[in-house]
Amino acid sequence: REALLRADNPAQLVLVYVWESSTNSIYTVQSSTNLFQWTSAPDGTGLAGSGSIMSYTNHSMAEGNLYLRVSASKAP
Repeated sequence: REALLRADNPAQLVLVYVWESSTNSIYTVQSSTNLFQWTSAPDGTGLAGSGSIMSYTNHSMAEGNLYLRVSASKAP
């Protein structure tokens, strides 16, 4: 897993989270500002694994800390 900061325009910094996926898994991206309280990231739920690299881009970077994590469950 890896996270990349990208800024096409310095005023619009985005965080890109990248991970290897499995075709028999469903992924959920969660975000936190303090590592204790986690919520589902916008558009980050029910992501079907492709069997290759997947990514999630967070377009709403606020000042302060932002942490992302991915959880996986078996596809039905």
